[in-house]
Amino acid sequence: GYVSARDRSITMSDGTVMNMLQTDTAINSGNSGGPLFNLYGQVIGITTIKMVSKDGDIEGLGFAIPSARVKFVADRLIAGEEIVHSAFGITVDRRHLEEGGILVLNVSANAGAAEAGLRPKDVIVAVEGRAVSDTGDLARITRSRGVGDLVDITVRRDGKLLDLTIPLVKAEG
Repeated sequence: GYVSARDRSITMSDGTVMNMLQTDTAINSGNSGGPLFNLYGQVIGITTIKMVSKDGDIEGLGFAIPSARVKFVADRLIAGEEIVHSAFGITVDRRHLEEGGILVLNVSANAGAAEAGLRPKDVIVAVEGRAVSDTGDLARITRSRGVGDLVDITVRRDGKLLDLTIPLVKAEG
């Protein structure tokens, strides 16, 4: 099969959003959870979800957890650590901005983002040097990093670009 998309934001039934690899690899009941290989025989993900429609129109659409996320979780479990999700400690507007980026609506007072200087009405335009356009871009970073990890962001404030380094915090909930 082929990987037809990377970093697809998929919302689970419990509301959790995961960034997945989209694949046309056959995934059938009883064989999910197997490795997804690249051309060189390297594991790039673990097949997990098969998209199914009630009328049978959707076929051959599956999703895999990227191997970087699997390794992140496995390393922490092996070390005896609790798995906690990290967050920026901010609330953002989910709507797409015409000029690009993600509008910050609120910054938690006890989050490292506030201490780093992030403010409401800032527009996050890049994370770790990569342009961002939606919340899936932020989720990709928080899912691959741990609490306390430092993340470099670029924001647009009053027409000027500003670089900040933000420590991730434990996600609430």
